[in-house]
Amino acid sequence: MRLDSTLQYGLIAQELEAIVPELVGTDKDGWKSIEYSHIVPLLIEAIKEQQIEIERLGLQEKRLNTLEQAFDKLTALLLEQEKQGTDDTAPDISDSDDTESNEEQ
Repeated sequence: MRLDSTLQYGLIAQELEAIVPELVGTDKDGWKSIEYSHIVPLLIEAIKEQQIEIERLGLQEKRLNTLEQAFDKLTALLLEQEKQGTDDTAPDISDSDDTESNEEQ
């Protein structure tokens, strides 16, 4: 077999064979060949799957940004309340109610 000396692009048959063995053939001399035309449908499906994942990640990023904005607003509100000293007027959610109800019994 005479090989062309110009720059060429391709896949390593042994690497592809490990993933999709049906696309790689071996001749009587041990030379491996690739059915490149049969790779196209696999690549198209991989691109479709990748696009779905990209869109899913985009939605997650939007959701995360929304949550971060809400968190920032709540943090700012809490800091403002602390500055104004309004924490003293906030209802006490400690176990004091339990103690009172136990005393009544």
